[in-house]
Formats: sequence, C-alpha cells, structure tokens
Amino acid sequence: KEVELLEYFEDMRHWWLLAYGAAINERVACRLITDVVDAVMEVVDAETESPGAGKGYRKGVFRFGHSETNVFLMTLLGLYNDTLPLTTANTPTLLHTRTFRLSHISPFATNIIFELVSCRFSSSATDSSSYKIRVVINERDTPTVPGCPDAWCPLDTFLSVVRERGVGCVWEDVCGGGGGGKVAEVLVQG
Repeated sequence: KEVELLEYFEDMRHWWLLAYGAAINERVACRLITDVVDAVMEVVDAETESPGAGKGYRKGVFRFGHSETNVFLMTLLGLYNDTLPLTTANTPTLLHTRTFRLSHISPFATNIIFELVSCRFSSSATDSSSYKIRVVINERDTPTVPGCPDAWCPLDTFLSVVRERGVGCVWEDVCGGGGGGKVAEVLVQG
C-alpha cells in the first residue's frame, strides 16, 4: 500500500509540474509537434506532387530527449488526462483507476511513434485526406487523441487538432516574449 501511495505522490507531482496542472505545460512541446507535422507533410507533399515519390522518402524521423519531454508531448496531445486533477484529496478509487500513471506512460525508455499510412485507393486521391495517422506510445495501444474518431485518425482531423494545440508556435511567445525566467519563477513558486 505504501508503494502505491508513493507512486501516486510522484504521479501527482508530475501531473502538476509537467502535465495538466499548469496551462503552459501543453505548450512546451509545441516545437516538437511542429517538427512532427512538418516531417509528415513532407511525405504527403512529395506523394501529392508525384505519386509514388513519398515511398522513397523518409521512413522515419527520430528525436531523443528526456522523459519529461515525452510527458509534455502527451499533454499537448491530450493523452492520459484524467477527469479529475490529481490531488491529495482523491479517493482510493482514483488511486487505482487513473490513466496518468508515469510508470506506464513514461518509463525510462519511453518512445512515441507517429505512424502515417496512405489509404489511397485510387491514383487520383493524393492529398492529405487520403492519409491516416496513429500515435503509439511504448509500442502499446494508446488512447485516442481527443478530437479524433479513433486510434487511426484521418490526417486532416489530426492536423486540425494539433494546430489548435500548438503547431507553428513561436517559442518566445510561449515563454512570455523572452521573459521565460518569469514563467519559470511562477512555476517554481506555484
């Protein structure tokens, strides 16, 4: 029982510092999601310009970082957001049923994969509407990105969802116009 409480305490601490506890946390990964979208669109655009060209294009884009970066990205995507905030006043039920559980979603060797598939059934359908994208975390089934109809999200829908959440952000605006130190002070004090 003590181990479960310690795990919950760490999850609660990270929920507030890295995830849904502060609005800025949804924006920290905006450059990363912008990079993902740019890479996906390079393949889609290559295929649109010359059908078949996308097949010879990138097979993967790899980025490496800290587990905290992964939590920021999951937060930007709206994944693992429990209906109630993680607080010390939560019930024993939430202790066992919460989806925000770092030991499952962000262990030491976390990986996040964005899989792009072409659903083109005719040679004339080469725009982004003929693609679907799926997010896979730690090679496991991942909850559906909020705003998407299911795990295999139509690319146009996914792009709309992530554009609302931060694609194309200006990093200086996220950090308060160059006053990032002030934002950091508020997070530390808060």
